[in-house]
Amino acid sequence: MDVIQAAGAVLWRRLSEDLIQVALIHRPRYDDWSFPKGKVEPGETEIACAFREVLEETGFESVFGPELCKIEYPVGDFTKTVRYWSAQVIGESGGAYDITEVDQIIWVTIADAYAKLSRPGDKEVLKNFEKFGVDTVPLVLLRHGKAIAREEWQGDDGDRPLAVLGQQQAKRMLATYLPFGISEIHTSDAVRCYETVVPMARSLQLDTIYWSQLSEY
Repeated sequence: MDVIQAAGAVLWRRLSEDLIQVALIHRPRYDDWSFPKGKVEPGETEIACAFREVLEETGFESVFGPELCKIEYPVGDFTKTVRYWSAQVIGESGGAYDITEVDQIIWVTIADAYAKLSRPGDKEVLKNFEKFGVDTVPLVLLRHGKAIAREEWQGDDGDRPLAVLGQQQAKRMLATYLPFGISEIHTSDAVRCYETVVPMARSLQLDTIYWSQLSEY
C-alpha cells in the first residue's frame, strides 16, 4: 500500500506555572478539529514540513521541542503517516494564516483538547505531549557531512574537507534545524566538521565556537 507522508506539531503556550494551552485548528473541508499538519513536499524533511505547516495554518512562529510520536491511518487506498513534534509558540499574537485550509484557531486547556479533538489518533499525540512535550531544551548532536574518504586524502586527517555531497548537505541543513531555535553552534576544529555547520551559522548570524577537544582521537 502506498504511503502519504505528513508532519505536524502540538503548538502550545504557558499562561502560568499551572496552566498550559494548546492550539486546535478547524478545517472546514473536513469539519474537524485537529493539530496543524500537512503533506511533506518533495525534497523536504518531515520536521521542516511540520515547522512550515504550523506557520501556514496558525500564523504563529514557534520553537520545536521533542518529537512526540508517529501515527498511521488509512486514507482511501493509501496509508497516511504523520510525525508530530512539540512546538512552543513565540510571541503573544500570530500573523496571517491560510484561511482556505483553516477557518478557526482556538486555544484550549489540555483537558478541553481531549474533548474537542475529532480523531482518536490526535488524542494519542496529546497523551505523549502531556508526558514529555513541554519545558525542554533542544540539544542537537550532529555528525559532519560526507567527507572526502581517508584513502583519497594525503594530508593531515584534521584537514580532510567535505566532499561535494557533504557541501550540498551543509547548504540544505538550515531547513531541518531551524525549528529548534538554535542559539549557539559548537564544532570540532576539524575542517570537515566546521565546514558542515558554517553555512547554517552564517544564515542564523551566529558565531561558530571551535573546540579542539571535540575529536575522534
